[in-house]
Amino acid sequence: MFDLIHSPANADRVAPDAPDTVYACTTGDPRIADVLLREIQPGDLLRVTGTVIQPDDPDAPARLTVDALEVLEAAPLPVTGNCG
Repeated sequence: MFDLIHSPANADRVAPDAPDTVYACTTGDPRIADVLLREIQPGDLLRVTGTVIQPDDPDAPARLTVDALEVLEAAPLPVTGNCG
């Protein structure tokens, strides 16, 4: 299990207090789990496809069974150390 956090696509056009959407995710594909553990970094732009299930409790987060995952754009690497 893992959480997928969906942030507004253009934060400048939405209210500053607009919340991110969190999906509780699972996958049956060990390759997806391996990519998540070894390659995905916070801030990466992903395309995730699968099946969304809304629980009976409207306050509970939607669940997503992930069938495919693609990195569209890697997050910029943080700058560390001294320059010059």
